Amino acid sequence: MRNRRIEEIRQHRAHGITAWLFAHEVCSGVTLFLRTENLCGINQQRVLWEAVIVVQVSEATAQGQRAAQEDRFLSRAFNDAALPDGGGWLLAVFDGHGGDLVAVHACLRFEEYFLEHLLEGERFSDALQMAIAQLATATREYAAGSTASATFIPLHRRYAYAAVVGDSPVIIRDRDGKIWVAPEHNARTNERERDVACQRGARYDAGYLWTADGEYGLQLSRAIGDRNLGFLSQEPEIHAVPLGDDSFVIVASDGIVDSSHSYPAMHAKRVAEIVADGGDANAIVEDALVRRTGDNITAVVWRQTPEA
Repeated sequence: MRNRRIEEIRQHRAHGITAWLFAHEVCSGVTLFLRTENLCGINQQRVLWEAVIVVQVSEATAQGQRAAQEDRFLSRAFNDAALPDGGGWLLAVFDGHGGDLVAVHACLRFEEYFLEHLLEGERFSDALQMAIAQLATATREYAAGSTASATFIPLHRRYAYAAVVGDSPVIIRDRDGKIWVAPEHNARTNERERDVACQRGARYDAGYLWTADGEYGLQLSRAIGDRNLGFLSQEPEIHAVPLGDDSFVIVASDGIVDSSHSYPAMHAKRVAEIVADGGDANAIVEDALVRRTGDNITAVVWRQTPEA
């Protein structure tokens, strides 16, 4: 019965809605708009009017200079009386490595896992954590791997709940106008993460964490999949960031900054400034392409602004 209810929410998302509602099926490339009152969808940008606040969501992705596209992303909105707070927006990016199998699986299943836990009455942060744990279990036999960065913004829009495994950045302008950047689980930039991975059996050399025999290596200290890298953690870091009327949320792959992870704070500031100046996800991806970051590039941007 619960699976049927999840499918109803995913397919219809139509109970108790007071504004237009959209669903974007990224994995299959199908876009569906469900109208109740006033949502306007233009190309890949959706605008939702609620009181005097305008909420916009945009998505963009590019293969960049890589031989294959291994990024996957989700952008969903839910309005349903069965969900806590009546629903909200779910944004997620999965940056695959060693192939796209884990990222594809995550893209296909994460929404279902998350909704399942919300319907069971779990808190937003716990539902994110449990959904990522399910992804980790489901992909533990895959040789390929992926990051997992997800953010949920409830309809009340007072907080954004972020969960991060790996180094796909989450960047948020908070209630006070300050830029918050989620910690990244990358051995080159996070000494604490590097030390913990080494305590679990990794060997650090030349910016990578290696297995004891030196056969497999990765910059990340946390990821899902990667059956050959036993030192990796799959536990997400969870954060609740307070939002204001002009806040924005960026969930992206590390291709928007610099795949070598040099000066991550500087690059995060640059990306935040693009959005603060009115840019959307396309603007972020175009900027990364011009800078030739050398990686797959994906960005999902949620923003709210007072209506003029």
